[in-house]
Amino acid sequence: MKYSVQLLLCLLVLNVSFVQAQSFEGMLTLTTSTAPDKIPVMTIKGDKSVLEIRMDSIQTIKLIKDLGAETVTILRTKKDLKYGYRTANSAGPEFTDQLASPAAAKVEVIITQQEKYIGQYRCVKVNLTSPDVEAEAWVTKDLDIKLSTYFPQFFGSDANADLAVIRQLADQEGLILNYQETHKRDTTVTLIDVLVEEKDISIDAFAIDPGFLVLDEEGIKRLYEQAQSDPVKKKQWEEFHEIFGSK
Repeated sequence: MKYSVQLLLCLLVLNVSFVQAQSFEGMLTLTTSTAPDKIPVMTIKGDKSVLEIRMDSIQTIKLIKDLGAETVTILRTKKDLKYGYRTANSAGPEFTDQLASPAAAKVEVIITQQEKYIGQYRCVKVNLTSPDVEAEAWVTKDLDIKLSTYFPQFFGSDANADLAVIRQLADQEGLILNYQETHKRDTTVTLIDVLVEEKDISIDAFAIDPGFLVLDEEGIKRLYEQAQSDPVKKKQWEEFHEIFGSK
């Protein structure tokens, strides 16, 4: 038997890491100029979180993390199909600590005196400049959380050290509610907005609809084996394959 479900990509793109139980309760909505039609909404209650993204008119992805149970569950819907995959809690993407690197030494960080309110939160403007990138971040210290805690992919990748350092330095100043980044060479502009809603979250927000067939690694192997002789299981295997893909 040989199969490889494309779940790693989902985890890397959608992963949200918690190093400890969080006290924040509410929702974070992230909009970006690079993917304006895909708006991730994060619902948080202590050590539980659920990230939901509507990919298009027929596909939705949910990622449920439970620090206490040490599990992460990906739920995907496509039209009437509902399938999920559960695995051990992932620590999230690893990013090299570059803040002491030569790239970091070239970054100028200016915490300005400019202030404004974004929603109910008092924000300060931070300017960041490197040889290749100029960035402007409006950050607040009214909430003791960081954007990277819930959206570690905000840092980008280690492949672009300049960009990663700029974003890490901005993230250190507080919770980023508005971020604008301009690349000097091609004038590419990236905009990020974060909407914060502090409110009580019901534990039901993290419940899994019983209509989903959720498989772990052993469940995938078992379904594959059963699909060789059972037409019903074969159909489920084909649907699971359609939802998550394989290679």
